[in-house]
Amino acid sequence: MEAIEKIAVDGTLRLFELGAVVTVLLLVIILLVAAIITLWKRLMKQDDEQNAMQRDTLVVLKGVDASLSTITREIERRRDA
Repeated sequence: MEAIEKIAVDGTLRLFELGAVVTVLLLVIILLVAAIITLWKRLMKQDDEQNAMQRDTLVVLKGVDASLSTITREIERRRDA
């Protein structure tokens, strides 16, 4: 009878250990998924900021191009006159 009780107690302890291991693994997986999502959002935010900076730079460059075109036309007009 004692042997059966010992086997039952050992089996119960093993089930508790297995449950603890599974719980820890699930927590680790959840934390990894949360970390990946956080990094992904951060990368997307940086991408949006970089795109905004590129748009601003493009607007400035278009303004510079327009100014240079105006100056070039004025120089050609005066040279032809």
